[in-house]
Amino acid sequence: MSCKRLVSLAVSCVVFSLLGYLAFIPPKVTASNCCRFPTLETETAVEASSSYLTEEQFKMTLEDPQGTDFASDPSDGMVGETTPTPGTDGCYAEAKKLGHAPAFGAFDTVTTPYPTYHWVVGQVGYCDTNSSGECEDGPLNNVDPTSAYNQFGYDFVGWSDVYPDYAVNYYQKTVKGMTFPCMTSFKQVMAYYCTFTFYWRPYVTNTLTAKINPSYVVDCKNSVCSPDIDY
Repeated sequence: MSCKRLVSLAVSCVVFSLLGYLAFIPPKVTASNCCRFPTLETETAVEASSSYLTEEQFKMTLEDPQGTDFASDPSDGMVGETTPTPGTDGCYAEAKKLGHAPAFGAFDTVTTPYPTYHWVVGQVGYCDTNSSGECEDGPLNNVDPTSAYNQFGYDFVGWSDVYPDYAVNYYQKTVKGMTFPCMTSFKQVMAYYCTFTFYWRPYVTNTLTAKINPSYVVDCKNSVCSPDIDY
């Protein structure tokens, strides 16, 4: 697509969006007028995090029927997550019944919801960035060299073992009388951002679970789970 055509398309999309909002009618966003949106997301369990010992790292791959390259899509390829309604944290609920009220609270929603946080399609992992936002060498770099077309990540699933959210250790050793395994489960609604219409569009709903046993944890995204993570 030519630059002239792309600019014209962007202007048309913005005008279309503003007219829709002025009429109190949400703009209809389709592949034919503005952004293409993913219709499928698959996940791969990579490994337990080296920084957060009780969390599993997942990388995701996006697809749509047109075979869109979302990493180079004009909408910038941003993906976010949210939990509209809290799920059920059975570990926290049982601890409260046993007379404990953990300060870290229930783990029943995602912890990095959009628009404050997001992933960028085409980048798996994290890295130190320069003033232009480009990756450069640094001590915290953890970019997946095997990341490929339409992938993004990592998504860290599971309880944190970092103070003050040292939940796994707390439930295993501090709360007396806990029944194991205990687990949490909640929904993760994934959304794709269209910069032409300033609109986050949900495209899939995942189920996240994390299970604590006396000496290990298991973290899952839908039916894809980590191996037993000793802790």
